[in-house]
Amino acid sequence: ARFEAVVAEIPDHPRALSRLETLRERAGDRAGLLEVLARRAPQAPKDVELRVRAAHLATELDRVEDAIDWWQAALDLGADERTALAAMEPLCARAERWRQLAEVCERRRSLARDEQAIVRLDRRLGELYATQLGRPADALAAWASVLRRRPDDVPALWAARDGYAQVGDDGARAQVERRLLDRLPAEDPRR
Repeated sequence: ARFEAVVAEIPDHPRALSRLETLRERAGDRAGLLEVLARRAPQAPKDVELRVRAAHLATELDRVEDAIDWWQAALDLGADERTALAAMEPLCARAERWRQLAEVCERRRSLARDEQAIVRLDRRLGELYATQLGRPADALAAWASVLRRRPDDVPALWAARDGYAQVGDDGARAQVERRLLDRLPAEDPRR
């Protein structure tokens, strides 16, 4: 109570905030702890770990927008990209921050070394660009990347076909349709 009184009187008192942080943490008061970290952040403008802790707390408290902002702040200060971006991807999707989600996926893709991860991210980007962002050319680039790695990927072929139709490239669409016909079973009604 004494530290809360000091903080109420002097909101940015460093020692009182530090002690209040410890007390909130010991008490398991995650919401209170997040509030204290938010008050401490301006005093520690280069403290990556503080922002990462706040991001984790905001995520646990289901404060999606705050969690995204904390992760972004941590990234801006040099937090581990793989960890921060992996945490941000589902948060941006939940918040429907489509542009930021595309940026996160692009960055994750540039860091990915595993083919399966690259394909997953290219699929995500293709869907995002086609459905949420209205960028058919970018969607086609993502689907083309999937198809370079998995030439027989029927869902990617369908998506590429739709993308070529959107951009009015009838020749490319026809080529993809031929590839689809080669892969569809004879009894498939889409033939």
